[in-house]
Amino acid sequence: MADLTWGHAPRYTARELTDLLEDHKPADKRLYPTDEQTAIIEAGPDPLLVVAGAGSGKTHTMTDRVIWLIANGYVRPEEVLGVTFTRKAAGELETRINTAIERLAAREDIELDFDTTDIGQATVTTYHSYANTLVADHGLRIGVEPDSRLIGEAETHQLITEVVREHDADIDLSDVDSEDLATSIAAGVRDRPLSSTIKAVSKLAGDCAEHLVEPGQVKQALAEMFTFGQGLPEGKSTASTNSIFTSLKLRSKIADMVTDYLELKKASNVMDYGDLVRYAALIATQLPEVRAIEREKYKIVLLDEFQDTSHAQLKLFSYLFGRADGTQSSHSVTAVGDPNQSIYGFRGASAGQLFSFVEEFGAQQLVLTTAWRNSRGILDMANHVAQPLREEADTGHIIPELQARPGAGTGTVELNWFGSADEEASDLAKRIQELDVVDGTTTAAILCRTKKQFDPLIEALEARSISYEVVGLAGLLTIPEVIEIVAILKVLAEPQESDGLLRLLTNARWRIGPEDLWVLNQFARTLEYQTRNDPLDADTSALEDIDHPSMVSALLRLPKDNWVSSRGQTFSEDGFQRLHTVRLLISDLMRQIHLPIPTLIRHIENITGLGVEVGVRPGHQSVEARRYLDEFLRIAESFQASADQTRTLDLITFLTWLETAAEEEDGLDMPPEQPKPGAVQIMTMHASKGLEWDAVFVPGLTQNTFPGNKVDLWTSTSRGDLPWPLRGDCATLPSWDQQFAGDRREWAGLSGVDTLTAKMADELSETHGREVLSLKQKVQRHELEEARRLAYVAFTRAKDLLWVSGSYWEGTSSRPQTMSVFLEEMVAYDEHYGLNQKAHWAEEFPEENPRRAKALVAQWPFDPLDGPVHFQVEARDDGRLPEPTQASIQVRRSHPRREVLTRAAQRVRHATGAPIQLDEDLAQRIDWVLDRANMPVTHDVPMPEHISTSRFVELAHNPDAVARQIRRPMPQRPTAAAREGTLVHEWIEHFYTKNRPGLTPMLDIEDTEVLVDAEWDEVTGLAELREKFEVSDWAEKAPVMIEAAVETSVAGLTLRGRIDAVFRHGGDPNIEFDPEARWELVDWKTGRVPSDAEMPHRSLQLAIYRLAWSRLHGIPLENITGKFVYLAHGVEKTPQDFASAAQLEKLLAAAFGDED
Repeated sequence: MADLTWGHAPRYTARELTDLLEDHKPADKRLYPTDEQTAIIEAGPDPLLVVAGAGSGKTHTMTDRVIWLIANGYVRPEEVLGVTFTRKAAGELETRINTAIERLAAREDIELDFDTTDIGQATVTTYHSYANTLVADHGLRIGVEPDSRLIGEAETHQLITEVVREHDADIDLSDVDSEDLATSIAAGVRDRPLSSTIKAVSKLAGDCAEHLVEPGQVKQALAEMFTFGQGLPEGKSTASTNSIFTSLKLRSKIADMVTDYLELKKASNVMDYGDLVRYAALIATQLPEVRAIEREKYKIVLLDEFQDTSHAQLKLFSYLFGRADGTQSSHSVTAVGDPNQSIYGFRGASAGQLFSFVEEFGAQQLVLTTAWRNSRGILDMANHVAQPLREEADTGHIIPELQARPGAGTGTVELNWFGSADEEASDLAKRIQELDVVDGTTTAAILCRTKKQFDPLIEALEARSISYEVVGLAGLLTIPEVIEIVAILKVLAEPQESDGLLRLLTNARWRIGPEDLWVLNQFARTLEYQTRNDPLDADTSALEDIDHPSMVSALLRLPKDNWVSSRGQTFSEDGFQRLHTVRLLISDLMRQIHLPIPTLIRHIENITGLGVEVGVRPGHQSVEARRYLDEFLRIAESFQASADQTRTLDLITFLTWLETAAEEEDGLDMPPEQPKPGAVQIMTMHASKGLEWDAVFVPGLTQNTFPGNKVDLWTSTSRGDLPWPLRGDCATLPSWDQQFAGDRREWAGLSGVDTLTAKMADELSETHGREVLSLKQKVQRHELEEARRLAYVAFTRAKDLLWVSGSYWEGTSSRPQTMSVFLEEMVAYDEHYGLNQKAHWAEEFPEENPRRAKALVAQWPFDPLDGPVHFQVEARDDGRLPEPTQASIQVRRSHPRREVLTRAAQRVRHATGAPIQLDEDLAQRIDWVLDRANMPVTHDVPMPEHISTSRFVELAHNPDAVARQIRRPMPQRPTAAAREGTLVHEWIEHFYTKNRPGLTPMLDIEDTEVLVDAEWDEVTGLAELREKFEVSDWAEKAPVMIEAAVETSVAGLTLRGRIDAVFRHGGDPNIEFDPEARWELVDWKTGRVPSDAEMPHRSLQLAIYRLAWSRLHGIPLENITGKFVYLAHGVEKTPQDFASAAQLEKLLAAAFGDED
């Protein structure tokens, strides 16, 4: 305990404040805090850890604690710091706290120790934003240049790709003691895909930053492990034994690349988000004076979702506000979290992190155990599944069991076990259809362990015409239209890989059959053999030695005439023609590979006809598919815009980022969306954290799917993890007991890379007098705990209905599925208490998988309009499925459309030109539009006396369109982008007038704060723009004028506009518009960053502002500059050559055809 004390006794209790602030409500309607909440709200200043279960009202409690502290005079509003993970959570907490502070200050019957006419505001931010502020303020003290720029994911991947490309493929094998081992290691890393290396470097660089480890330390640790293993007797090695040596050497090579990546960032004067936390932690650990500044600035600190913090974040706050290395007293800090919801271990967090707070800060522990979200039955079941987590908690770690709120309903839990996965998906869709989801009265979500589960569920929903929404990038990458585009991008980016091409060739458009694919593969192997430099051994088949021939290369080198293999195999006539068509398409796209990624994607959509294909789909399918394509394009545009335009941005960088993002979204999805009324949301369980629905469906509860059998080992060759012994939380992670190994075989087995047989484990256990497990076995136990926490998160998202299921047979597997341990526990709980929660429960199953015994097969390729025709066939004894015969039962599972579309097309072709009788008013409106579209391109339109600067820019670019608009004005279509821009400008104006006393806006906006804040929160994405502005240098600068109205004349035409912000540098402060001062005119932009080729046209706007400002205030043009600031991307563009007055007149003359 820190033994801190308040300076005086409290004036109000939490209950008394509730009475005062809610005196407009009847006493029985007031939200009085519970006893647990009261204990937290009225807790003393000592550090406090609050273990708050799912839906237990932590945000409300933290808000009430801040209000209690302020009302009792223990702290001023501006002395409160709140930190959480997401911008959304930070915005919600900030709004709650500061709104409550304003309500408190408005009360005349509550005595406050500050001037209520000038109340401050609490600071609520994200962990990364706080680190950014710390580095911006104090980074110079540790060698971080003040102009160092924070880069996003696009630039990060650009730099890493550059490093990887510049590294040679050789690995240092000088310390390898045998030629066979050296050969094995070299073979193990040969032909490693570039994208895999990029991901590994990105992973290791991030891990090093999160755990405050230098790459040199990684290399040293890996070398020690390698030396230890090499010093052991060889033993009875297997083919996998040498893999651990390969992994250690490869990881050491990756560490070298991380070193180069760090050096490249330093030379480029940039830092990534990992650096941000690392630098902030270094500032906290090395600079006591900064700790004193932060403690003086913030008297009260609230740390939200602390179970998700990394080691570096723990050290950052421990040194700033905790006991640090034990030499300083703790501060008044409250951390809030739930160990049962620690589900982000893949990014550096661990469940034990939350309780590290107790030691690092000397904190006491309190709990919140009332669940305000869930019905009683759902909560009881979730508690039961989480019971092992409570029972296995370390001594002193309090993990309470949640209790239902007073008056909570019983709720519904439905347990299901089906004979097959088809039945499971069908029944799930049927159950959703029974709910009132379509009319928006009930919200529902399907939560899956992996995105691989999405497809059959979507098919079942579509079969019943149920509207759905796939949430997040991981889900987006499973949509067929997006898969199609990504496959083509892979072909263009990595032609040596064939998986993207196979996806393309086998789709509904090209329908290349298996025989033609086999012949293409043989052709590729032949070409590969012919280009080999070294002759193969005489006793080895040339073609058999080629494992991965490039089918893309073979396609591009396809001969004009059909090819015959040495075995007499040849392409079919139709297949050969189609392959040539695809060859031309790929060749065309390869010539366009230099285009910006979004432009290339649009080109792919056009040249392949994908956009047309999507548009003619029946019903709502076309709308949904178009929406997903647009969303993918938006993501590509955002990635392109946020990249460093001075560096190469290739497809490899983008595709690697997509793969990384998709993999992380199995754990951490895109910013979560609120439940969408009228549609069922489909997402991963990880993505659901923080959300809630009336009904939640959790399918796939088999042992193979959830918890699953996949084991992620840091020792694996395919990964780039920081070795776990170097992690800051290594004490809570499984260890590799390499010291127990007696030979290399045992050493590799203990690492998890090779198999540790039961006999080996028994002998080792007997030798060392304790149970000896491999790292893989330990990780399996560890990941079961991770999965249990994930199940708890998924189950506690449900308010009134929790529907869970699994199936005995899946797909055409020959082995039945084992029921998930979680479903088994739920069934045991149900039977023990006689709850009768089984909804559909299959008891008897056929000995063989019905889909194998009576399997459905389809001829492929099939007509894309009619869909596949399925046949029911008997599986062979060996399990393989035969070709259908005339006796096979035909099963139509799709809806044929070719005949209908053919008839429709014929009707269009043969349609007569007979006039259609229209309503007179409608006909007139159509004539107006046609007149406008067919208006002759002339410039004899009388111009108005004045136009806006934006209209002038448009006039210079497209005078025909402006002429048409002036001749016959048409209302401009409102757009979300325009609305977004308006709100951003209003908010920035409000920001400056609020934070710069005396600064008067030129726009007269009544009650700006209410207007902007209310609408801001309703528009997706604006909160992010606001935060980016607040952490930028512009937030610290003081403009002399905002929204400055200007006008000037060019060739007799008056141009009017408003300058977003005017900044002044130097000059005599006593002269308002000193011509000797430097003036900077800034225009805020919320859209994409234009290319260099577009800048001359875009800069006309600033040229007009510059000319007008010069004429208005008598300032020389050479003392005035201008700049576009693209807020979404953190990019600033300053035109190099501004158009002069004469050049502007020339542009105007050209627009009207008056040019000589």
